[in-house]
Amino acid sequence: MSLSGLVGAAPVAKNTPFGVTFTTANFQRGVTIADQIDTFKNASQVGSTIMFVYLWGTSNATELNNLGTRVAMARQFGLKVFIQFSSVARGKPTPPDDLPETWTRAETRDRYVQDVIQVARLKPDYLNVSPEVNIMAYFQPDEFDAFKGIYPNLYTKLKSITPATRVGLSYLDLLWVGRDQAGLPDELGARDFIGITTYPDNVFGSVAEIPAAWYGLIRSA
Repeated sequence: MSLSGLVGAAPVAKNTPFGVTFTTANFQRGVTIADQIDTFKNASQVGSTIMFVYLWGTSNATELNNLGTRVAMARQFGLKVFIQFSSVARGKPTPPDDLPETWTRAETRDRYVQDVIQVARLKPDYLNVSPEVNIMAYFQPDEFDAFKGIYPNLYTKLKSITPATRVGLSYLDLLWVGRDQAGLPDELGARDFIGITTYPDNVFGSVAEIPAAWYGLIRSA
């Protein structure tokens, strides 16, 4: 059955600045098509965007195919698609198939570029090619220096494949603000957005305690 046949008359996504991460209600017991449709229905009632996290370390043809199906379903509900290509853990790359966990090795760099391009061909609205990249800059500066040699050419390739996709990276607020990392995006080069993941609860006891400068530094970027 076609996706349109499964989804039926899809509601129009709410035009808000909000969105959700794709997580089904029954993911611990196995995910059905019905579970996924319910997730998209709920997401469309909240906002205009749904985010998928693609784990590079466990990626394979099946995972890519599943992602493609979910992107198509999101479109049926009028949702914008944000894909986060999770490629690093603890500051080091997490390649599949036992490839070396370092950007200094050509086989790891080449596989990364190849796999990001595969995901980009799904033409998401937003593509984050390395979430919280400033963790790598802080804890593994040599790896970050190597990544700086990969990213600019990757950005150019991705924009040639899907010009409408907004390509960029995200940063963890605790380091961005706490370690004065606002200059990192300029070190990496061209981008269409700057993403921030924010966890003020690890620092402040209440919303009232958050100083204006905390988000002011992010907003100015």
